[in-house]
Amino acid sequence: MWCDAIVGNKKVTYIKMDVEGAELNSLIGAHKTIKREHPRLAISIYHSDDDMLNIIEYIKENYPFYILDIIYIFMQIQFYMQ
Repeated sequence: MWCDAIVGNKKVTYIKMDVEGAELNSLIGAHKTIKREHPRLAISIYHSDDDMLNIIEYIKENYPFYILDIIYIFMQIQFYMQ
């Protein structure tokens, strides 16, 4: 089930994703919620070699209002957006 369908019109202030390689699809499923609420995002981007490029490109194209910050934490790479 998509995030947008689960959340509906509820207020969302923070989304954290570490879903074992399904982050891009999860972001796509949360598109309406992210556009409407502009929540802070913490997204894991270490599951595949393409994650870093594809996810960051998707964020920049669809949500230009975010500032990206890439952080290396305990052998994991995440990026945060505000």
